[in-house]
Amino acid sequence: MMTGTYTGTRAKSIANGQGAPTLGGSHEDERWFPLVGPVLAAIVAVLGWFVGYSLNARRDQKTKRQELRIQHLIATYRRLEPATKPGATETVSDLKSALSDIRLFGSGRQIAAVDSRL
Repeated sequence: MMTGTYTGTRAKSIANGQGAPTLGGSHEDERWFPLVGPVLAAIVAVLGWFVGYSLNARRDQKTKRQELRIQHLIATYRRLEPATKPGATETVSDLKSALSDIRLFGSGRQIAAVDSRL
């Protein structure tokens, strides 16, 4: 057996000027390489859009909840505040309603403060 001689399929590819086969497979695989970068960039962009959208939606919901909570607590304060003045004629139902709103919309600390006063 002689060293340095090629036989079979490898000899035919070298004889046709194609050189040795590449590790990646045939030369047909190389035509897809220019498409890989833009496709990956598009996938990353779409995924980033979905992640950004969901984070913004979550933040908007949290902000809206906080705004509503604050509006209700302000309305509750406006109902409760006149009862603190001397000679107040607030009814018991107005006070109970205000305290119920604090229990509903207040923080844990506010709820504990209302419960400790009763």
